[in-house]
Amino acid sequence: MKKYLTLDVVIGMLLILFSGWFWYLSLAFPEAAQMFPQLFLTVTFLLSVLLLISGVAEQSKRIKKGELREGAGFLKQFILPCKAYCIMVLYIIGIRSIGFFVATTVFMAAFMYFLKVRKPFILLGVTAGMDLFLYVMFCMGLKLSLPAGILF
Repeated sequence: MKKYLTLDVVIGMLLILFSGWFWYLSLAFPEAAQMFPQLFLTVTFLLSVLLLISGVAEQSKRIKKGELREGAGFLKQFILPCKAYCIMVLYIIGIRSIGFFVATTVFMAAFMYFLKVRKPFILLGVTAGMDLFLYVMFCMGLKLSLPAGILF
């Protein structure tokens, strides 16, 4: 069984448990408020089962073909998502401390660089375009004030 334990299989099992637990918790909601969470959790459960099945099927194909490499296990697959998660946590912390627009600009550029986007035109263009879009949409269009932080 251990050779079938890939990141997809582990995430599928965790999401199945998550869906089941929160479905149980949603039963305490008033009847009118149960519909949306239970619909969302049902979809999550079904997609998690598909992820689990496809992960096991893909791994069994690799085992049959002899493509299974030793040492390419769960932990090695887990490092990249953990790094991405840490960058996102730093972004959330940055919103409160240095402000939304500065944190978003730094996050966008850093995350694209993390995802191996190296062309300066693309890095600057996408970052500036996203900042402009967010400013026009939220500040001008919806008249919302976004966290300013210490820099603004």
